[in-house]
Amino acid sequence: MLASGTTDSTSLDLSQFDLAGNYTVTVYAVKNGVRSEGASATLSFLTTFGDIVLEAEQGLMNYALYRGNEVAHGGAYVGGIDNAGQGVYFNVFSYAAGTYAFDCYYTTGSPTATNYIYVNGEQTGTFSFTENTGWGATGSYPSAMATAQVTLEEGWNTIAVIKNGTESDNYGSFAELDYFVLHGDGQQYNIDEYETPYDLSIAPSYRLEGEYGAFLTRNTSGGEMTWSVTANAPAPAADASGDFVMGNINDLGQGVEWAFLAPKAGRYSIEVAYARDSAASDEIAATFYFADERLSEIGALTADELAAYGKQELTLGAGSGWGVPAVASETIEVWLDAGENFIYAVKEGEGGTFYFQIDYIELTYLGEQGGQQ
Repeated sequence: MLASGTTDSTSLDLSQFDLAGNYTVTVYAVKNGVRSEGASATLSFLTTFGDIVLEAEQGLMNYALYRGNEVAHGGAYVGGIDNAGQGVYFNVFSYAAGTYAFDCYYTTGSPTATNYIYVNGEQTGTFSFTENTGWGATGSYPSAMATAQVTLEEGWNTIAVIKNGTESDNYGSFAELDYFVLHGDGQQYNIDEYETPYDLSIAPSYRLEGEYGAFLTRNTSGGEMTWSVTANAPAPAADASGDFVMGNINDLGQGVEWAFLAPKAGRYSIEVAYARDSAASDEIAATFYFADERLSEIGALTADELAAYGKQELTLGAGSGWGVPAVASETIEVWLDAGENFIYAVKEGEGGTFYFQIDYIELTYLGEQGGQQ
């Protein structure tokens, strides 16, 4: 990181740069347009591992569950979590391995509700929502707090909070999610003293589970297409990442929509995990579209207009069985702007006789090389 500036003061405030780690600071004196030789010093900027606030809506991949509400924390919450497998997902950096308190602020009209907590892909605990707060509504969000413990590794971790359970407890019942607080240990750390170099601005990868996305359908009339988000419960699958897959992708134009909040602009590679019938030995192609707004809000599109939204195809090979995912042998690359992006994996092609389930897609940042295409 290289930064520079001028000041008339005899002191420097470097807090505005939000620095972490070791930096060399060089100071020059200027008088009558003449600059002196520089005086340099190496400074260490420590970071306190304190409370980390995670807005539920910022960990949301299924934009259909976003609920704007000016009195909710951060101005929104996540509601409509009706099916097991739906939930929120975060990448969190932990400066030290350990067990930490993890708070969830929620509302519910079903005070026996629970959500499961997954850390780094493993189910490790639950949130019990025992207070009958009532549901969030315009001008009101009477949230209560539930607390659990999470054990994190040093470095980047994934935390997912999802609806799950069995028929006996109505699959975890129902709750709405406002925000979370991860309580760090309060210690100070120098990120440059770690043996593993970490980039705090972006996680190594982002896994978008199929079940966290919204189910998409397409209607075609007069050569134009419109899109809508419809109900489709994820399917439990013990061999799948996160224990669920998104299936019932039966008709042309059906698929999954994810809302991905990209922390950095640049190129991302996308790996796809899918499942097919074990008798499926042929290769098929899943079609991907990339947009900065929801297709369901754009209106009618022709095929050519739709193709302008970053259309790419990815080959899916033979099947290992429903609910038994395989990772595609190839990846695709796409440029994403920083901020909100919408990613679509849909069924296309002639005939429409093939079927697949989506386990997840995983995005890895490749940098800004090559520019936007």
